Amino acid sequence: MADCPVLFEPSGRRVSCSPGQTLMEAARQAGLPIASVCGGQGTCGKCRVRVQGALDALTAREEDLLSPEERAAGYRLACQARLRGPARAFLPFAEQVAYKAAVWGPSPPRQPNVHKVYLRLPPPSLSDQRADLERLRAGLDRPALEVELPALRSLASTLRRANWEVTAVLVGGRLAAVEEGDTRDRSWGVACDLGTTTAAVYLLDLNTGEQRAASVALNRQTAYGEDVLSRLDRAHAGGAEALRRAALETLNDLIAQVCREAGLSSQHIYEATLVGNPCMVHLLLGLDPHAIGLAPYIPTVADALDLPAREVGLEIAPGGNVHFLPAVAGYLGADAVADALAASLGEDERVRVLVDLGTNAEVLLSRGRELFACAAPAGPAFEGARISCGMRAAPGAIDRVWLADGRVQVHVLGERPALGLAGSGLVSAAAALRRAGLLSDRGRFLPERAPAGFFAQGRDGPELVLVPEDASGTGRRLTLTQRDVAELLLARAAVAAGLRLLLQEAGLEEKDLEEVLLAGSFGNFVDREEAMEIGLLPRLPPERVIGLGNAAGAGAVLALLSLPMRRRAQEVARQIRYIELSAHPEFREAFVRAMAFPETD
Repeated sequence: MADCPVLFEPSGRRVSCSPGQTLMEAARQAGLPIASVCGGQGTCGKCRVRVQGALDALTAREEDLLSPEERAAGYRLACQARLRGPARAFLPFAEQVAYKAAVWGPSPPRQPNVHKVYLRLPPPSLSDQRADLERLRAGLDRPALEVELPALRSLASTLRRANWEVTAVLVGGRLAAVEEGDTRDRSWGVACDLGTTTAAVYLLDLNTGEQRAASVALNRQTAYGEDVLSRLDRAHAGGAEALRRAALETLNDLIAQVCREAGLSSQHIYEATLVGNPCMVHLLLGLDPHAIGLAPYIPTVADALDLPAREVGLEIAPGGNVHFLPAVAGYLGADAVADALAASLGEDERVRVLVDLGTNAEVLLSRGRELFACAAPAGPAFEGARISCGMRAAPGAIDRVWLADGRVQVHVLGERPALGLAGSGLVSAAAALRRAGLLSDRGRFLPERAPAGFFAQGRDGPELVLVPEDASGTGRRLTLTQRDVAELLLARAAVAAGLRLLLQEAGLEEKDLEEVLLAGSFGNFVDREEAMEIGLLPRLPPERVIGLGNAAGAGAVLALLSLPMRRRAQEVARQIRYIELSAHPEFREAFVRAMAFPETD
């Protein structure tokens, strides 16, 4: 019996739960995913939530991971705290907001897959007893036209209500819908980017190519684990259907949001394009992703797909189509192909590298018409995971750190009290410490050289104090630990080693690079010069390091607006020479060599 009502602040959402449910399960039920690097196993400590109400006693894991001050302030681990009665939980605002939904990319030749044809059909009579579909086919001069079942079901009533004046909606040469009157001025599509952490949806007018609305949110799957491997583990343990529903709910909520913003019905969205890494696509489609996580990392499908929206579960027009861009390998998916599409990689003679920094950092190198790519195992540090006070790039996240006037200074997104450290802030802090001579090339703090108050003694050694308790938005001291720097070095080494091996395969050196392109949410916020200072990016003049924003989303937009771009995406997937780093004989050596910061200027 559900007799444990839970109110979530500041959203105001209420849910009714059963005794014994965890706060994390309640948050999922409310559509408010909580950070969970470990997938709810009680080991990461990221799901701290301040809560009041009737709960079970603290678990042993909470006793270990929560400080006495946090326990006194009412903090619990959402994955461990079980309800026994009414409760009120306070979620950090940042966990409900993701990065700005920005799209970058060239304007494509507009040739969408959706066409509308206005028809004035002769009504039937005793001398003209053709079936309704035959009559419509004749009007379109398409005697072999295939039809979607939802369009067929409504055909008779629509024709008669409209007095035989209708608009036929053709998607990919199939009849998707028949509408009353002349609706040629209303033709819509959505481009979807289903990322591991965030999802974005862009609403496009297919007649003009104009973007009418965009929305972005956390992928609700984050409640089951922050990274791809934790999702694969959860799916293998029987959670595949829950993960599929979480992804669908995320996308459908975003589609509903852009429709509200534009003032239209989702029934007039006739097509969606979708990009994501292979794990996300497999989970969304209900495909078994288990083989992706095991060598030799084989996906079920890598081809471009066109599937009925009603079978996928996307809430657009019943006869609508969903086009999935192609993937390349188990860890290089349609999102990377979309990145390359948006950046026009392999379409000119320039030597350029595109880096999309995430849990699996995609690195793509173009040498003229040739494309090389790898997926570097960077881990989730750039997204704030596995960092002691890490969080996503969102309001309340520290995105810049510098040392001035004998103090540690920080900038916080949204100009509010700091809640945690974003990946860009992690890079910024390391660069600042390197410039000040307070961090060795192997990532060891040098507190003996620092002014008083810079460092404090933590559980595992010295910690850089970013924000003291009385100034933070959590009531806890926000620090950078030695282990955090080690995570950054591991991520930096994976990316640097991957790029080095791609250059080697292409017969190039770092000095040959003409341009570095940064894709993804991390690229929106990271300081390019600081990224170069710590060796995360190659050393180039800053004006030749270009942030693309959500390039994967831009690629999905291009594919929505242009059939030639879809064909180009398939060419890109075939064109890419994929380098599997785990099997490369020199990767280990290159990784070890990169496990140090470069010398400072």
